[in-house]
Amino acid sequence: MNSTKEPMKVITKGIKTLMDGNPSFTEFVNRSLEQFLEGDWGDIPTDEQEANDRAIKDLDKGEPDMAQGVYRRAFRQLNSNFDDTFPEIWIIRDLNAITVLFPSEY
Repeated sequence: MNSTKEPMKVITKGIKTLMDGNPSFTEFVNRSLEQFLEGDWGDIPTDEQEANDRAIKDLDKGEPDMAQGVYRRAFRQLNSNFDDTFPEIWIIRDLNAITVLFPSEY
C-alpha cells in the first residue's frame, strides 16, 4: 500500500524564534529543508545516509521508520561570518511530520 499523504512540516519554537530575528538563518533553514526533501542528508556519515534512503522508502509505503538530516556546513557557505558555536539543526521525518529542530530540542 502506497501512502500518498504528505507529512506536515513543523518547526520548533527555538527554530522559529531564531528565524524571526535572522533572515540568513531563515534562508539556511529553507535551503536545508530543500536538501532534505531531495534526499541530501547533510552532515551525516555515509552509512547513516544509506539508512535514511531505506527509511524514506519505508515511510513512502506508510511503514513506520525515521530519517534524519544534520545541517551545519550549508550555513557556513551562506554566511561568511559563520560562528562555529552556532548550533546545527536537525531535520527528522517520521510517518506524520517533517520536523526542523535544534539537537537540544530532541
